[in-house]
Amino acid sequence: MDLEEWHMARILVDGSSTAYGLWGGESGGWADRLKISFLSVPDRRRYASIVNLAAPLRTVTEIAADFACNATAYSGSSRTKIALFMLGMCESRRLESELAVAPAEFRRAVTELGSMCVAQGFTPIFLGMPPIDESRTQDFGRERASYTNADRDSYDGFVREYCFANEFAYVDIAAELARLFPDPAPIMDEDGLHMNGLGHAAIHDIVHPLILLRMQADVLARSSERDRSSVPA
Repeated sequence: MDLEEWHMARILVDGSSTAYGLWGGESGGWADRLKISFLSVPDRRRYASIVNLAAPLRTVTEIAADFACNATAYSGSSRTKIALFMLGMCESRRLESELAVAPAEFRRAVTELGSMCVAQGFTPIFLGMPPIDESRTQDFGRERASYTNADRDSYDGFVREYCFANEFAYVDIAAELARLFPDPAPIMDEDGLHMNGLGHAAIHDIVHPLILLRMQADVLARSSERDRSSVPA
């Protein structure tokens, strides 16, 4: 199998503050750690370029509106194209009596985003939200927002169901972290909403092997296509 094409991988990351890497520490958030992992490997055939488009309070409606432009700008000549999304945390925050992004609008934007990934040749991987400490996420920040587990679970549940219905990859980050850390206190920042450096490192360790598998699957698929095309009719 020819692995020389592995270097063609391009990975877009999008979401809000947890995807952006807030409180990730010296090595940054999980997306920054992915970038470091791919830059530091001695085998350049396993190279992938990571573009982190996430930003604090960025919502899925903004992500969907920007995706076509970002996909064109950043895909380049890459044959393996992956989009990693961590959605729902800031969308499910309550501002006074209303959710920041209404459930119907959230569903519409997630659905649109998945369709655009397919149209642009990107493999979407949806990451569930990490856990929150609800005792610390009331009257939160300058917006005085509230983050609750019930709202978080509702939005995360739709993403999960959407992925299963459309055969997209979904990673239950909260469940994976709970398996590694039954007590989430060591991986959470003091604000109760974001991961600390250890939490971001754990998410990196969950996501990194999935990307390698996706890259390998694409190489195998292209190799099979070349083999079929070389067989005389």
